[in-house]
Amino acid sequence: LALIVSKAEETIRIYKQFIAVSPSTKRELVEKFGISPSRVAVVPNGVDHEKYKPGPKDPNPTILWVGRLKRYKNPHHAILAFGVIKRKVPNAQLIIIGTGEEKQKLKKLAERLRLTDVYFLGKVSEEEKIKWMQRAWILISTSMKEGWGLTVTEAAACKTPTVAYNVPGLKDTVKHMETGILVEPRNIKELANAITLLLTDETLRTRMMENAYRYASTFNWNNSTKKFLSLLQIYYK
Repeated sequence: LALIVSKAEETIRIYKQFIAVSPSTKRELVEKFGISPSRVAVVPNGVDHEKYKPGPKDPNPTILWVGRLKRYKNPHHAILAFGVIKRKVPNAQLIIIGTGEEKQKLKKLAERLRLTDVYFLGKVSEEEKIKWMQRAWILISTSMKEGWGLTVTEAAACKTPTVAYNVPGLKDTVKHMETGILVEPRNIKELANAITLLLTDETLRTRMMENAYRYASTFNWNNSTKKFLSLLQIYYK
């Protein structure tokens, strides 16, 4: 595997132009692979605003986690933080959408912490995912690295702000203290405090909801397609 990766790193330098989905990805291409910044353009992911749009919020404080249940995405951090949150927000609920090999471990963790308001929905349709993004008060993202963090933008389009780790990709999709809150990776206490703050401070949450919605509106597939095509025309005349 190491040999394959090494050869890939050698091969990648022969390409004429690179298109990254975020400034974080561009920085990695430049710093790790030695690609000239002038050869890397950023074309962010878009959102289908016909589908992802605001809807009614759940009457109970609802926290949403969406993604593959993989170790590096740290879904267990969401459960650990939820255990702290419940002490101050007893009627809060945590909705987890996604599948993966960590599912049974996560269920056992929730049982051990006696958290009865953690709901594992597994794999859901896009329509149900959107419904929960609309109903959620907050999305949380505990991954250690993302190319972009599309679920953050999708949730923002539904007027749902995000609390995320301050890591590559997520720090591009979350504007700290504007569209959400960025916290130190693996710091469960800081993660729980940030979520609790947004759940209990309606004024702050409402402001971030509006900011997130406006920020998400700048990302759509039509704009991304136009930029992508313009780059192709420039470099492949």
